[in-house]
Amino acid sequence: MPGRRMQRINVLLLREISNYVLENQPPETGLLTFTAVDTTADLMEAKVFYSVMGNEAERARAAEQLDKMRWELTRSMRRLESLNRIPHFHFIFDDTPPRRAGARFIEKTPQRHTAHDVCLMASLPRLSPRVRRKVKQIVGVLRNNTSFFLTGHERPDGDTVGSELALASFLKSLGKKVTVANIGPVPKMFHFLPGARAVRSAPRITGKFDVAVIFECSGPDRMGNIIDLKSQAGLVINVDHHIHHGLFGDINLIDAGASSNSEQLCQVFSMAGHSLTKNEATALYVGLVTDTGRFQQENTRPQSHRVAAHLMEAGVDVAEVFRHIYATRSPAALRLMSRALGSLRMVAEGRVSVLRLTRADFTETRAQEDDTEDIVNQGLLPPTASVSFFLRELDNGREVKVSLRGKGRVDLCRLAVSFGGGGHKNASGVTLEGTLDDVEAKILKALTPELPPGEK
Repeated sequence: MPGRRMQRINVLLLREISNYVLENQPPETGLLTFTAVDTTADLMEAKVFYSVMGNEAERARAAEQLDKMRWELTRSMRRLESLNRIPHFHFIFDDTPPRRAGARFIEKTPQRHTAHDVCLMASLPRLSPRVRRKVKQIVGVLRNNTSFFLTGHERPDGDTVGSELALASFLKSLGKKVTVANIGPVPKMFHFLPGARAVRSAPRITGKFDVAVIFECSGPDRMGNIIDLKSQAGLVINVDHHIHHGLFGDINLIDAGASSNSEQLCQVFSMAGHSLTKNEATALYVGLVTDTGRFQQENTRPQSHRVAAHLMEAGVDVAEVFRHIYATRSPAALRLMSRALGSLRMVAEGRVSVLRLTRADFTETRAQEDDTEDIVNQGLLPPTASVSFFLRELDNGREVKVSLRGKGRVDLCRLAVSFGGGGHKNASGVTLEGTLDDVEAKILKALTPELPPGEK
């Protein structure tokens, strides 16, 4: 095991090499991951271990490109004042699992192997030039400002909460002052995440901040105008992965190819050379797994699984996440599920499932808003159902929240957007004024013509 000085040097070189290659790697070289650096004590030589996710041709191109980059890479390293000599780099292909992510050198505390940090570095999919520029801008803003406000949409979900907690942890590690608050409370199923109970829930937050980071909101109204962005934030970062989005930020990190905000943040942390802690990785994994519907929805991409793998390498306990989010329900939640299933009606010749809950259902079962999780998905179980929509009467008695899920035959995002909502093709939602009957009629009127021929 190298001494602490050599560990620091290896980590420094791993970060710098990863960042340089991330910026200069041609797209045809496959998915490069730098796993470890092993430098001699005299700093004359350094073995740089890497792996390539791709076929043999892509591996060969990667080796060729790394050889071509060697001179420029060495030149770029000369700016490092902490090194009085730049070693000669030897690139070595390595697919040995124990060496993955350079765990030997990226541990903060070698004795605490269950909490070791893993830096994503250059192992994530290459970004488009436009998105890369935005990510670099954001990294600079995060490093060069002092006070931050983090929030998301009015009813925070796993992706909102996970993104907020991971970014807050990163900022605090840099010595920044961070306030995290949402209009709505953090759902109880996410309380197991460290820091989740400390997230504030308030209609309004006072004070001024250097930077406000807003997660998956099409506009300030979606975050409930919890702060006035113009008067309370010096700069606004808008992070969203939905096709239908707003451009209200000074920096708009929009990537419809990303499965979640959590996946987008992984790119930010990678660009920053940040080593994820176990808690940060767990928060991001919660965002990833919930926003992809347990990796079953159409926004799940190959890169989503690659990101998940890196988060697991950082220490995520997948079984614990599943237990808290999907395998634990209160008696009240089960009674509420029974009420919803009892309301099930099949319309449009069995192609559409309708589920409904009234305010009385919540009162009589003593259930909470959190307890509606997964109800809408039950409507897709009938084999003839193409679409499930779940209507829930809100406490104010004037509005109905509609959740829509599909099997790919109807663009439910477009449908929701037409009513002022949003989401993804197979998972979207909207809140409308009116009674349950009125809102159901509106949705069905718009939905029925969109069903495939012969399924009306």
